[in-house]
Amino acid sequence: MGNQICVTWQVAWQPTPEREAVAIFSRPIVSLPLVIFQRADSKKILGLQDLTDKTVVVEKDYAVYRLLKHQYPALALLEVDFSTLAMEKLALGEADAYISSLLAGQYYLAKMG
Repeated sequence: MGNQICVTWQVAWQPTPEREAVAIFSRPIVSLPLVIFQRADSKKILGLQDLTDKTVVVEKDYAVYRLLKHQYPALALLEVDFSTLAMEKLALGEADAYISSLLAGQYYLAKMG
């Protein structure tokens, strides 16, 4: 068979050093901005600067987790295995904020109420 080329689309993959070792990234076709979700009854959070001394829930080993861990090491990150658990932690007040892509976060917010 020789050398084979395999083409796969990973729409939601964000480039990380680990992923760049096994994949070639093109320019994004779809923009999936990261957003901060918070409880309606909490003090307004306008950006990452407002997360000092707050607990931020993120999915363990997702690209956003690695990004925050590397660029904002002072953030108190609460790691969970699944997006649904992240939303539950936020809803129960065990976290002050949840950072996710707009698309995924809105989906789970609508699905879980």
